Amino acid sequence: MRIYKHNFKNDGKRQESLKWYCDVRVGGKRFRLPLFESKPQSQTFANKIGDLIAAKSGGETPGVALQEWVNQQSPKMQERFAQWGLISAARVAGRSSLTVHLDDWRAALLAGGTGQKQSALVHQRAKRVFNEAGFRSLSEITANRTMTIIGALQTVVHKRNPKTDKIELTQIGKASAFGKLHHLRACKQFTKWAYRSDRLADDPLQHLELKNVRVETPRRALSTDEITYLLAYVETAPERWNVSGHERALVYELALSTGLRKEEIASLKRTSFDFKRLTVKIKAEHTKNKKPALLPVKAALMDRIKAHLSSKLPTAKAFNVPDKAALVLQRDLAESRQQWIDAVKDEPEEHQARHDSDFLKIVTHRGKADFHSLRHTFGTLLAESGVHPKVAMDLMRHSDINLTLALYTHSNDDRQAAAIDGLPDFETVKEEPKIQSIG
Repeated sequence: MRIYKHNFKNDGKRQESLKWYCDVRVGGKRFRLPLFESKPQSQTFANKIGDLIAAKSGGETPGVALQEWVNQQSPKMQERFAQWGLISAARVAGRSSLTVHLDDWRAALLAGGTGQKQSALVHQRAKRVFNEAGFRSLSEITANRTMTIIGALQTVVHKRNPKTDKIELTQIGKASAFGKLHHLRACKQFTKWAYRSDRLADDPLQHLELKNVRVETPRRALSTDEITYLLAYVETAPERWNVSGHERALVYELALSTGLRKEEIASLKRTSFDFKRLTVKIKAEHTKNKKPALLPVKAALMDRIKAHLSSKLPTAKAFNVPDKAALVLQRDLAESRQQWIDAVKDEPEEHQARHDSDFLKIVTHRGKADFHSLRHTFGTLLAESGVHPKVAMDLMRHSDINLTLALYTHSNDDRQAAAIDGLPDFETVKEEPKIQSIG
């Protein structure tokens, strides 16, 4: 790009400007830009602008070096680049308060279909890390500082301060490895969004990872015997969290038979069920993938649901699903297990055997049982019933078959043992293999 000195008249005399200039031509328009008194410095600057124009004309993203050069320019110069259309206005906004960008990110998550609760959670996690790191703008975010803060994270809970009698956030010890992973994922999700929305020249957290982190207590699936005993017990169990045992049993069975999540069941109304076609419909705003779902329901279960809803208005909630549904289920598991153990209290050996077993236990060597475990159980039952993986994927409403197979199909111990027992017993083959001669 050519640079030149600007000529002007002063007291009738023609003079040459001290600074060098260049003409920036973008979109058929011409802009005159004053540069520096140094010709080499001015030519280098003009060449960089030429590179920006070339990238803009070719529809390409400027290289990392060129983006870093843009970031080094003054806010006023960046605003001028944005006015000319050489960089986005969002890039200029990148110098705004980090809080503003975090709020914009949360709004983008909501607009993209992420639920209110999840959006608030990831926003809070990223904001906490950045606040503790002392970051005030996007340009201050660094990988090393972020990892240092995450490594030192403490678990915080809301507790009442006995001195002030107010509910305050209180640190109760180091955060778990999985908790740290959640915070890192939130931070990485934010910087990835900021980069893709052109607020950052590059993603400073792109390569960060926490190694060897896994779910410390995975969810487990319930066996068929456990399900049968649990539902029979809960059917006549006392009311808990204002939900009768009969209604809890219906909710559990619906989750086990359809794979519906807690929030999805809580959103159902009488009109959600088609008793003729034996289907249940979930609206898009209540599903995880923000797509409407239509799922089949077994006829016998649908008859019980119909009887349960017979006295309800069409727009009334179908079921009373408490927020603490996981705790409710775990309480039912614990009590049904105790009933099962007490049933043979007069038989010492059997009583001890049941006490030592994992039957209806909340936590076993295979994982922990909570409400979402009912969905895991649904996936496992589909697999054990020989349902084709593609059909199982559709019923589970997964976009990736690997997720269906890896996360929601738990092999049964007895089935594993049976599979091993079916293998040849190599120890019984003692003779040398006979080689048949040819010819």
